[in-house]
Amino acid sequence: MQTRDSLTVGVTRSLIAAIDNAQAVKLENAGEPYTQRAFGSNGTETARGELTSKSLGALLEREAGERRQAADILAAHGRDEEAEVLRAEAEIVDQYRRA
Repeated sequence: MQTRDSLTVGVTRSLIAAIDNAQAVKLENAGEPYTQRAFGSNGTETARGELTSKSLGALLEREAGERRQAADILAAHGRDEEAEVLRAEAEIVDQYRRA
């Protein structure tokens, strides 16, 4: 990121967000009423999910695949410049996946 390559920075930020979302706590009690607890109660603390190297690889593969699929759709509609940007983004994701 020190080179200030805006495409790489944007993709990296997008991947950080995707990883953060994948680690989010799954709601088990969706739809149940909120239970109020005393301030400082450790009953409200929940550990974030952990990604294995396999699940992280799958996430990166999915991110690259989505970009390539979108690039193909754009190219089919004559939007070649936008398609090339998405293909370049997919290549950046692949670089992280291979690392």
